[in-house]
Amino acid sequence: MRTNSAGKRFKSSKTDATRAFIDCQPVGTNLPQYLQRNGEEGTRKQPYILVLGDWLSPSQQFLVVEGIALPHGSTLTAIDACFKAFYVLNFEYPAACKAVWQFFQHGCYSGTRASSDVSSLVRSLVTAFNAEDE
Repeated sequence: MRTNSAGKRFKSSKTDATRAFIDCQPVGTNLPQYLQRNGEEGTRKQPYILVLGDWLSPSQQFLVVEGIALPHGSTLTAIDACFKAFYVLNFEYPAACKAVWQFFQHGCYSGTRASSDVSSLVRSLVTAFNAEDE
């Protein structure tokens, strides 16, 4: 759930959640201009993942922290590094994709950070995920 400027809570759309989780830009995107534009606008919470190319087969993947794009060999390693950046820097997850990061936190990284606001959906998914391992 996100909060608007009037303080009212609302759900993020699937598109908002997807864009908050991984920003997909076309191949040939001018990276310095892109990073400068995002830094000036200040609308994107960092760290985040940037991929260039198609969602399913990107040509390049980056972890973006403090306006610096750190290249990664795969989307999976970029996700891993992004999660670890959130953890080490003790940043809050972006509201639009908070449930995705909480799933990684509790389902893949064994609840490495105390969190009382985990949604019932995330708890159910983690339970189902863990049951498949048994």
